[in-house]
Amino acid sequence: MILLIDTHHMMHRAYYAFRNLKLDDGTPTGMIYGTINILLSLIRKYKPTDLYLCYDGGSKRRKDMCSDYKSNRIIDRSNGFYQQMLVLKQIFDDLGVKQVHKIQEEADDIIGTLATKLSKNDKIIIVSGDHDFLQLVDDNIMVLREGSNRKLYLKDMIINEYGVDPIKLIDVHSVCGDSSDNVSGISGFGDKKAIKLIIEYGTLDNLIEKSQVDENLSDIKENKEKLLLNRRLVTIITDLDIKEVNKSEKNLEIVKMLFEKYLRFNSFLKRWAEFENLSKIGEQ
Repeated sequence: MILLIDTHHMMHRAYYAFRNLKLDDGTPTGMIYGTINILLSLIRKYKPTDLYLCYDGGSKRRKDMCSDYKSNRIIDRSNGFYQQMLVLKQIFDDLGVKQVHKIQEEADDIIGTLATKLSKNDKIIIVSGDHDFLQLVDDNIMVLREGSNRKLYLKDMIINEYGVDPIKLIDVHSVCGDSSDNVSGISGFGDKKAIKLIIEYGTLDNLIEKSQVDENLSDIKENKEKLLLNRRLVTIITDLDIKEVNKSEKNLEIVKMLFEKYLRFNSFLKRWAEFENLSKIGEQ
């Protein structure tokens, strides 16, 4: 079992959940503590043989297609978000955890590429709050939706919940849009209506083709170019050129010293065996 983790999403969860955790001098440390705590919890539950922390490198590819893409992503990062992120990256380096970052490429596409490659020989769990990843689910790829409604999605669950195969969620969201990424759908077409159309016509291409001669599908015909653009925006790329995976030399004593002398994470020191286990993941 391999865990592919949407690291920024995990950090954001920790950032808000532990925002009041600070050192005596006011330095915020909650995101560091919370992120590590979430990661250890995932490892205890799923016992992965390998894991990758995947970082977002920007949205240039899709912003070049549509300037409004993700323009709604406004996050309060005044409480030391970036400073804590830098410390976290160094801690994960010293623990020998695999970290993946590609400039100007989204974590979605990095994860999609790794999942497609690694699932040929292993089971994969993608960990993220974003529903985008559901399109990747197959017999070897699962998605753990983190958040208030935590759920591990398997292929049959998606078919039962949405009524279509996972891959067809691309066509569904091409029609109804994706509010989380600020991709607007066709006015008046919500999830249920979009799903009904894709079930009826099979694919987005079939739907567009039929709309050229069916007056009842005039909204589809008039929005052909928008639908095709939306499909490009919502489709996760699975063939990025990822040659480098950052895995530094381990230095666990530095991590222990940081927890003890600076961050005051005494509860982590009592669980030190979990960090030793984390540092060994992927070595087999």
